[in-house]
Amino acid sequence: MTRLIRSAAALVTMAAVLGGVAAAAPAAKTPKPKTVHVFDTYFTPPKMTVKPRTKVTWVWPREFGDTHDVVLGSGPKGVKRFRSAPYAAGAKYSRTLTKPGRYRLYCSFHATEMKMTITVKR
Repeated sequence: MTRLIRSAAALVTMAAVLGGVAAAAPAAKTPKPKTVHVFDTYFTPPKMTVKPRTKVTWVWPREFGDTHDVVLGSGPKGVKRFRSAPYAAGAKYSRTLTKPGRYRLYCSFHATEMKMTITVKR
């Protein structure tokens, strides 16, 4: 009987220790942010692959140019569409992409030529 009580106590102690280790584990590392440059009729890079929770920032040149925006045309199921304000120069717009899948983006002012795809992989 004493051996059974000691074994049970050892299991409880082990569970407490392991539980404490799991609780103290560091949070998942945040992926490195990515930058997309907005030029007169294109985004660069036009395609990129990122990890979930990656912050993507679109950057407009400092000098004045055509007006552009960033619009999510389609994305993974359940992702709400988004759209930046229209900018012509010196602006930045950021989104953190969390859901795996393919995000197809475009500029509403130049929709036939100004497109890009971001793939979020697990």
